[in-house]
Amino acid sequence: MSFSSTFSRYARAACALAVLAGATFAFSLQPLPAALAASASPLTVDSSTSVITPSSGYDATFTVTNTSRTDLTDGTLTLSMNPWYEFQTSDDLQAWADGHLRLRGLTTFTQADVPALKAGASTQVKVHLNADDSALTSLTSWGAKPLLVTYEDNDSTQTQTLRTFVTRSNEGTASEGLPQLKFVLTLPASTGTIAACVTGKDQTTAAHTSMETLLSGSTEITATHTTPECASSTVSALKKLAASHPNVEVLTAPELSSQVSSAHSLQPYATDIATLAETAQAQDIIQTSAHAGANAVAMDGHSGWTTKALESAHSLGYTTVLANEGYGAAASESPLHNSVTHVSVQGTDMTVLTAQKELSTLAQGQATSEDATAEKTDAGIRNRFLAQTALFETQAPYEDRTVLINTATLSTDLTAEKVEAVGELADELNAAPWATLTSLNALETAQSSTDSADAEEYARTVSSANKNAVQAVSGIAEQINATHARMSSFLNSIISSSQAENADRKTRNPQDLARGKADQSRALSEDDFQKWRGTVEGLASNAAEQAFSARAISTYQSASSTQNASGLDALNAQAAVASDLFSAVSMSAPQSLNVVSETADVPVTLSNNLPVGLTLNVVTAAASDTIRSEVTLAGKQNVEVAAHSEQQVMLPVRALSGWTTQFKLHLTTPEGVAVTSEKSITISSSITILDNAGYAIFGLAIVLAVVGAKRQIARIRSGEPAEGNEE
Repeated sequence: MSFSSTFSRYARAACALAVLAGATFAFSLQPLPAALAASASPLTVDSSTSVITPSSGYDATFTVTNTSRTDLTDGTLTLSMNPWYEFQTSDDLQAWADGHLRLRGLTTFTQADVPALKAGASTQVKVHLNADDSALTSLTSWGAKPLLVTYEDNDSTQTQTLRTFVTRSNEGTASEGLPQLKFVLTLPASTGTIAACVTGKDQTTAAHTSMETLLSGSTEITATHTTPECASSTVSALKKLAASHPNVEVLTAPELSSQVSSAHSLQPYATDIATLAETAQAQDIIQTSAHAGANAVAMDGHSGWTTKALESAHSLGYTTVLANEGYGAAASESPLHNSVTHVSVQGTDMTVLTAQKELSTLAQGQATSEDATAEKTDAGIRNRFLAQTALFETQAPYEDRTVLINTATLSTDLTAEKVEAVGELADELNAAPWATLTSLNALETAQSSTDSADAEEYARTVSSANKNAVQAVSGIAEQINATHARMSSFLNSIISSSQAENADRKTRNPQDLARGKADQSRALSEDDFQKWRGTVEGLASNAAEQAFSARAISTYQSASSTQNASGLDALNAQAAVASDLFSAVSMSAPQSLNVVSETADVPVTLSNNLPVGLTLNVVTAAASDTIRSEVTLAGKQNVEVAAHSEQQVMLPVRALSGWTTQFKLHLTTPEGVAVTSEKSITISSSITILDNAGYAIFGLAIVLAVVGAKRQIARIRSGEPAEGNEE
């Protein structure tokens, strides 16, 4: 093509685009608070037509904000584009969004007037072009197009730009009949991804309710299969999404599977298997909890799928994992290929589904970079998202490709609004003539473009969890293990059921017999006891497992050390099981005791409201060791307390002289784990009468008294004055 013909073509198009034929605009002033105005973006896109077709027309709404401290005069909002420019790579697209790509040949698309703005004020500017407007009819080349939005006041005091996109559909072009690019939309759904469930109180409340049932003697908890209150709105939205958009692949975790059906499942409670693979403590906890279900897909969290993480997932039964980063997820200079690869793990091929980085980031409602200012609004994100899909289609239009878009990570707060946004995203893709939605099964069976050597290299180089995340996992594991150790010691103190059944009923506490509790004090049978203990331990373990979701780890990581335990509902629920178990045992003792002999006894009553008998120790200790005391109080070892019963024991006191001493008493398991809180008793000793020497002194005093009395009587009879009456 000659230079003159090329110049003539561009000149005619430029003239056509420069004319604002049929374009209308409107604006409204909206004053902003000073603080908000200072932080607001000076120019944003609120809504816009993302895809232009021969019949669509163009509509857009922009907000202009005066972020300066001076008033601005009237101004102009100008939309410019190059209708013939074609992005070649994703890097080019990113460079434009970030403001690093300078393009020539930009011509005016349309313009609108902007009124004068006071300092801190804002205004909305709307533009409209009819479908037959020359600026649109001249747009005949399909694909993503750069759109530059510029605001400038008439005094040139302020100039602001915004770089976004508009995509010309392939409808009505020579590319209209080409094969469509296939996309898979995935959405992980679990209570572990719902903030209200991670930090709420539903699980703790349910734990208390279950313990009430178990403490009454029941050996099992009836599963209700009801949706937790914290997840009700999200589950409702998921059901609507499944009904209206069956082509969206919802990965449902087992705890929600009875409410939301799906073809593929997620790991239980969205457990961060990849990060836990780096912490031995946590690994032990999840070995029996995070096993793969039917058609399960494990998703990464704070850590990518390193070789070690893949081995951990493989040991739990997973053959397919979803990677949000690594494995060539980011777009490169080369055309995009199928989002699947295979890695050999311990002699078995594991399928790694790789979420396309840019599209997944945008689908999750995030900007691709800090510099991509247009992507700070939903409209700007949608413009970039559709432009990105069009670019991938134009790169290899004849290649059959299936691309994975993951709409949420395990750390994303899965709200009802988020679920609805995924449905809207699916509608956008369904409406794009160059795109179509397909199933996860189709992606799993697609051919991988990565050979085994490259795949294994990806696994070796993928990023692992950051130090803070690993420390958070360790902290959570320590709290769980500490609670588990206390519970295990307590449960180990339970009297053998066979021993309790064979015990002589006459040895039972007569107080219980008098109160009509004889039948209640009978311990559970051996079989029932094993079921009961298993249910209690399972309740605590189930709660603990839910503390390892990626969102729970983030919550724990961001909280202070004094808030960690109270910040996670899972940790609170596990603690509630232990607390209710320990609270079923209590001890009562007098607050004070006065002794007047060398030895005495303190009556202490042990109460056991559990359906099983216990062996307990009564531990005593002086409240202070800074003052020498001649008063001692001994504890009692291996006190057996029957189920639903009380047992009184006498603690021996020994007093060698007159002192007042405070003692602390509490119950422990035979292994020394505290069961109850401490109780105080003050023991006061008067002048002590010792058992042997004391009685001798007492007898001597009587003898001396008698001798003295006789002497006084004798002196009186002899006429001598009594002692003390000599004067």
